[in-house]
Order: sequence, then structure tokens, then C-alpha cells
Amino acid sequence: METAKIYISLPFRVDGPEEDYPGCLKSFDARHMDRFFSALYQEIRLVSEESDDLLVQEIEIGNGSAAHLTADDLTGIIRTIQQQFHVSPKRKIRLTMTPSGFDFYKLSAVRQLGSASIRFEFPSLADENLQTHGYHCSGKQVAAALDTCFQNAFRSFSVFLTAKDLEPEKAEITLRKLLSVHPEEILLRTDAAQPFVRTAENMLSKAGWTQEENHWYRDKVPSLPHCTVQIGCGPGAISIFDGIPVKTTADFDFYCNHAGDFEALVAHAQKR
Repeated sequence: METAKIYISLPFRVDGPEEDYPGCLKSFDARHMDRFFSALYQEIRLVSEESDDLLVQEIEIGNGSAAHLTADDLTGIIRTIQQQFHVSPKRKIRLTMTPSGFDFYKLSAVRQLGSASIRFEFPSLADENLQTHGYHCSGKQVAAALDTCFQNAFRSFSVFLTAKDLEPEKAEITLRKLLSVHPEEILLRTDAAQPFVRTAENMLSKAGWTQEENHWYRDKVPSLPHCTVQIGCGPGAISIFDGIPVKTTADFDFYCNHAGDFEALVAHAQKR
């Protein structure tokens, strides 16, 4: 049986750099949510019918989507996947979000459904960096979100520093804070500027962290689940299904109107 990862993402991005998510709708309207959920659940059912020989090892709700979802929304999506697919008892559940959308209650609800982790995305703890990169949170909010995880003994979280470059002082302040709350992973951009990279290397290597390319790990490099198939559900996801890359993000109306016809989605995506 092949192993699979299911990735779900909303087509809405109201926090963080839009250029990293060029297909997202520019404005968020709560009325989109009902249409999105109706289409998403149709797609999950449709894909599951074609995936009887797959074992799901990882479920990820990415692109900061958890900020727009209630705890019931999140657990409903995960439970639907568990009901529709063959899911490993050791499945991993990952949420990615910006600190402004962090809600520990949501995270606690998801943790009841499996081994859950969270990845925070932000450039630094400096207010000016956050504002320049389009984030709707302050350095204090970032620190508070990290502290909440740490104080509640939640160690399964990682951090993606989205800044391409940081002045040494801002980089040191940010990294010092991260070292104090013990995330399991710190990820830098692959195109991060060398002065910033060197600052991170000096601080993290002295603290005993392990490096693998642009990833730094608090302990040894973890053994991550190897998924042979990635299935992206929703217009904000990139799908690889039967070897066909699919991106339907930019046309939300088409997605909602054709969610029950996966072949139509594939054909539409290939025309773009």
C-alpha cells in the first residue's frame, strides 16, 4: 500500500506576503467559507474513492488556513479525512499559521485527534519587519504565541523565518527568543542572505543544534514520514494525483462549481 500526505489550504491570505501565495483571493469574505466547505468535502469524498490503495500518514492544513477556521472546522476536516481514507494510527497532523491567527484552544482540539504539530511563519520579532512583510501582528504577539506553546508543554512546534535578510541585532534578538522556547525546528529561506545565515549558524551551532541544508533541528534530524503520493485538496492546494500536478487556486468559482468532477479540475488546471 502506498503512503500519502493530504494537504489542504484555503484560497484566502490576509496575513503575510501575498507574493508567496499569488493565487490567493485578495479579499476575504466570510460568505466564501460555505462555498469552500461544500466544495472541499465533495472533493475529499471523490478523491478517497480513487485512493483505496493509499495509506495516509500525514495531514497538513497549510498556508495559515487555521487562522480562518474554528476548532470545529479543523476537527471536522480531519475527522472527515479519517472517515474517508485509510489513515495510519501513527498519522501526523500539521497546522501552519501566523502568530496573529494563533489560538491554543484550536491546537488543543486538534491534538486530541493525533500527533499534532504547528509551524509558525513570521520574519522576526521586530515590529517594522512584521509590518513591512505584510503581517498583522506585533513582536509582542509573536512572543506571546511562542510562550503559550512553551508554557503549555507543547514542544512539537517549528518556526519558519520568512525574512530574506535580517540585521544582526534583529536576527540575534529573534533567535535568542526562539532558543528560550525550544521549538523543534527553525527553517530559513533557501535564498536567505549570507550575513543572516551566518548569524543563525553561529548562534544555533553554539547551542548544539543540528543543521540539514536550511533546516535547523533542536535534537537530531527527525525521521519524517515518507509519503509516495501527495494529494492537495482545495483551490489553495497544489495536488499531485496519479502523477498530475494540479493548481486551481486562481479560479475559485470554477473550483466550487466543479468540485464534484476531479477530471474537470485537472483539465482546467492544465490549461493555465
